[in-house]
Amino acid sequence: MTYTPTFLRAVEFTLSHEGQYVNDPDDPGGETNWGISKRSYPQLDIKNLTRDGAIAIYHRDFWTPLRCDEMGAVIGGKVFDMAVNIGRGRAVRLLQMSVNTHGGMKLDADGLIGNKTIQAVRLTIPDMMIRLLAIAHAAYYEGLIAARPKNEKYRNGWMKRAGVL
Repeated sequence: MTYTPTFLRAVEFTLSHEGQYVNDPDDPGGETNWGISKRSYPQLDIKNLTRDGAIAIYHRDFWTPLRCDEMGAVIGGKVFDMAVNIGRGRAVRLLQMSVNTHGGMKLDADGLIGNKTIQAVRLTIPDMMIRLLAIAHAAYYEGLIAARPKNEKYRNGWMKRAGVL
């Protein structure tokens, strides 16, 4: 499969955070490899998932349906990384709420990528959107920590991932 340079840069960033096989009993994600969870892909042999296999899943199930190439490299890469880590619908809702905060077109935060969301994203200032997305991403993690204090041990990694540290 041929991937766009934008996707390849984004997936390298995401893989640098996701790492390889982990089965931490405290991690709400459960058994994962390259960030792909057994919970989301019960049919996969997660322990033996290859890097190339994970990249193919990321492209097919995240990058393409989220239309990340159409958002531009900066925003598309951030939305992709958020979707991998917190789920597609939640990442899109945070994007839509951030667009609304940005002051551009008003979007329903429905978690669906459509033409209106793509158009609204294209009208934003990328640097400002990245800051807004980082804040929204970090706030999501803070909610996870508040709801489940065991998650505190993940705070620094999560905040780096969000882009606020």
